[in-house]
Amino acid sequence: MILIDNDSESEFEQEESELEQEEIVEAKEIRDKKFLSDTVCEFISYAVGCMFGRYSLDVEGLVYAGGEWKNSKYKTFIPDSDNIIPICDDEYFNDDITCRFIDFVKTVYGEDTLDNNLKFIAEALDGNGTPKEIIRNYFLSEFFDNHCTMYTSRGAGKRQ
Repeated sequence: MILIDNDSESEFEQEESELEQEEIVEAKEIRDKKFLSDTVCEFISYAVGCMFGRYSLDVEGLVYAGGEWKNSKYKTFIPDSDNIIPICDDEYFNDDITCRFIDFVKTVYGEDTLDNNLKFIAEALDGNGTPKEIIRNYFLSEFFDNHCTMYTSRGAGKRQ
C-alpha cells in the first residue's frame, strides 16, 4: 500500500497546473504567430490587388472587376500600366512583384519606416535571409497557393 500525504498531493497538483499553464501559453503563442502570418499574407494579397488595379488606396472596396477602367480612382498608388508583374528570383526588373510590393509599403507607411516594416513582414513570413530576400522567396514559393486558397470560392468553380 502506498500512502500519499496531502503535501505531496498538492505539490503534484501544482506541478500539473503549471504544465497546463505552459501548454496554454505555448498554444496561444502558436495561435498568435499563425494569426500574424495570415494577416501579413492577406496584406500582401491586398497589395497585389492594388498593383493590378482591383483595389485602390483612394477608393473603398472593390474598384475594378472588369468593365470601364477609370484612372481617376488611382492617385496614391498607380497600378501596373501593362498589367504584367514579373515574379523573379532576383531584382532583374524595377517593376517586378517584390519591387512593386516594397513601393506599396513605402507608399502606405512612408519611407522613414520602410526598413522596419519590411523586417516586420519578413519576420511574420518566417523565412531565412534579409527582409527583401524573405519577401521575394514568399512570392516565388508560397504566394500563389496562399492567394488562390484565400480567394477561391467553395463548391462550384473551386480550383483543383
